Amino acid sequence: MLTARTIPGIAFRVETPTTVSLPRMDIAAFVGFAQRGPVHLPVVVESYPEFVNVFGGLYPLAWDGEQGLWQTACLAPAVQAFFAQGGRRCWVVRVAGAATTTRFPLGGLLQTTALGGYQAVTAQARCPGGWADDLQTRVDLLVTSLGVLPQRLQPGRPTHLSIPRSEQVSLQPGDLLQLEMGDRRHRVYVTVPPLDRSSNRGTIDVTPSQVHWFHRLLPEQFPMTGRVRTLDTARSTTGQLDILEHDRQTETIHQAKMSLSTGLDIELGDWLRMTTAHLNLWLQVEQILQGTELMVSVWAEGADPAIASLPISRIQHLQLALKVRPAQARSRDQVLTLDNLAGSAPHPRFIGYLPSDEQLLSQPASPLKQQAANLWAEVMAPRFPVSLSLDDTTTVIPLGLDRPLPWRSGQVSAAYPIVRDGLVPETSDAHALNSSHWASFLPTLFLDPHLRTTLQDVLISEASDRLYLQNQPLTGLHALLPLDEVSMIVLTDAAHPGWQLSATETLDIPLPQPPAPSDPCTTAGPFQPCRLEPNPNSPESLSQPATPATRWHMLPSQNFVATGLLDIQQAAARLAAARGDWVTLLGLPKHYRPADVQTHQRLLLTAIQRDGETTDSYIALYHPWLISRAETGSLIHSHPAGAIAGVMAARSLRRGAWIAPANEPLRGVLATVPSLSPADEQAFYRAGINPIRPSPQGFVPWGSFTQSMDVDLTHLNVRRLLILVRRLALRDGQNLVFAPHSPAVQRRVQYQFEQILHRLFDLGAFAGSTPDEAYRVVIDDRLNRRSRVEQGQLRVDLRVAPSQPMTFITVRLVQRDADPITVQEVWPYDR
Repeated sequence: MLTARTIPGIAFRVETPTTVSLPRMDIAAFVGFAQRGPVHLPVVVESYPEFVNVFGGLYPLAWDGEQGLWQTACLAPAVQAFFAQGGRRCWVVRVAGAATTTRFPLGGLLQTTALGGYQAVTAQARCPGGWADDLQTRVDLLVTSLGVLPQRLQPGRPTHLSIPRSEQVSLQPGDLLQLEMGDRRHRVYVTVPPLDRSSNRGTIDVTPSQVHWFHRLLPEQFPMTGRVRTLDTARSTTGQLDILEHDRQTETIHQAKMSLSTGLDIELGDWLRMTTAHLNLWLQVEQILQGTELMVSVWAEGADPAIASLPISRIQHLQLALKVRPAQARSRDQVLTLDNLAGSAPHPRFIGYLPSDEQLLSQPASPLKQQAANLWAEVMAPRFPVSLSLDDTTTVIPLGLDRPLPWRSGQVSAAYPIVRDGLVPETSDAHALNSSHWASFLPTLFLDPHLRTTLQDVLISEASDRLYLQNQPLTGLHALLPLDEVSMIVLTDAAHPGWQLSATETLDIPLPQPPAPSDPCTTAGPFQPCRLEPNPNSPESLSQPATPATRWHMLPSQNFVATGLLDIQQAAARLAAARGDWVTLLGLPKHYRPADVQTHQRLLLTAIQRDGETTDSYIALYHPWLISRAETGSLIHSHPAGAIAGVMAARSLRRGAWIAPANEPLRGVLATVPSLSPADEQAFYRAGINPIRPSPQGFVPWGSFTQSMDVDLTHLNVRRLLILVRRLALRDGQNLVFAPHSPAVQRRVQYQFEQILHRLFDLGAFAGSTPDEAYRVVIDDRLNRRSRVEQGQLRVDLRVAPSQPMTFITVRLVQRDADPITVQEVWPYDR
């Protein structure tokens, strides 16, 4: 058989690359109400349990009398639906007004001050809100004895310690040591400085820079009178100390009876400071006897002036255990504990390094995150509910932890929890709140006040100036501005009508029962809307009367004022269009009927057109709301856009961002509220509003329209495809920066983008049966005239024909010498 012979040499063959790295288009951002978590700070989560760990789960807001259930915040159900539909990563922004943070006095602890004194230690909840009202804290002392060598200390003189090496404890800088002196009356606290570990001796030499002396009083010093002050409220009164417990062996007073001239607001474990002519005394409340009489333990600050030097009788290594539990905890499993905490920096487990949510979750990360990496990882999962931020020069001294202290509740204001959450307008009468109040209040939560009305063409520059030059954080949905990986925005709670306080009605609150064995939606016909009718024997009908105490009620739907929602939606569209690579998925109030929906659509588009903005292709409207079942079995009503974002994310990952996010069953959806008739669905579809409708597979989004008046941009998948091309152009166009404008560079650029677009064509992103019908890369002399070249400009047109409609759309890449690369959409393509 003859074999084929080829001429020796090198052959070139151009092939389409088998893989092209595409920018991610599956990442969403959610903005709404949460029970906890940092406020106005974007946080990335990659699963619903991660979301719950930071932001909490279902969050009841107010009683919806029209629907007969508690209306929850929609953020948690929306994020849960996003991941249930196949989403993998999203950003979350919790919005709130003037939320307050619960404070937790840590009994038994003192901390040093910058002026050389001492004060009580007070921790805070990790984030604002009333979620921490039910928590209690306690600090326990962990003690390890070290060896003692014969040595003496002199008050007021430099301290040098020699400590035998121990197999149990490896001393680190920042460790706290407690020295019991030979007279059993004085106590000294020292912090371990940086150590020289090069020596092989059997002892460790410690020369601490901070030494804190305290001593017990003698019987002959009693009774004594002085000014007594609380440390938290700074209230003061006159008090007298009398002997209550006399230690005969040491001839010292451990406990005394304090008689106050007037009462003070104090609790067990609180510190009082008493000042006399010669002494500063620290009194810890151990028992409230009656009225203004207390039993206190007594320590005097410093050393007794009559003491020249004292031998050390015992050295102990101290660590702290901070514990937190719910007030009604019934088992040890409900107690969260952080063990082995140190009393001073730079120890990596310094108790003053416990981060707040803002410190822990900020981007870029706080410098402390590296220094206290193990501690911060431990408090993240599960999220430890308490934070404590102290200066590196501070030392925490457990002077009052000789005996265990009781659990201590936080300091909670008298305001209602939802008020402390920052979700009620400021008013002197919460019973008189109306829809106008909420129409003014909601935009202050969702929009940065400095950017609320900023026009589209200057929005990015003004926001960047405020964020990067003025170093001012952005709030609301504008806090998302720096996130380049996001491609979808969901405003979950902007459509609530608001709530007011009711002091007279008694509510019927559904019991959290498990779901019924059968569900009416599983047997509903495939072409009929599933309507949940009350069943007298179902778990939802079993209710218990609430106490006649005050409750929050949703405002009547007939009084709803839409101006606030319209402002928020227009601002969201403006932000998405200003960036050019986001779409905003909008929902409408739950009570809206079809006529209300179309009226709202007209008002929104009228406002956009009035301001001359080109934002309508960056927004999509979805209605109605979804009914699903919580883990407790109760029904919840939630915003539909979270599930839609999950559909878009899953389709982007599986098939591409150019696939329409429609006709995909929404998991876990039992019904919609309100139910739409076939005529309503058709009216929505014709108006470009995307309805959620029943199908044989379940409830599906029936449509993927934007609100654009331009026929080429009416489909959401077309806008998403253009965003993808824009991101490709910006990413790969960076190679053009500082490149010489030459024919060789033009050929390289053309080849580079043709390969990318050809891959998208192979994946089905474009219309046309051939590449010439699907896309073009234009970089000719007509675009790059000599005058433009001399100005340092290079223009590249990427002309693509989306799968629908069959029309060329041009994305133009422009490089200028002095400016960053820009991407423009050009209409029509031949301009």
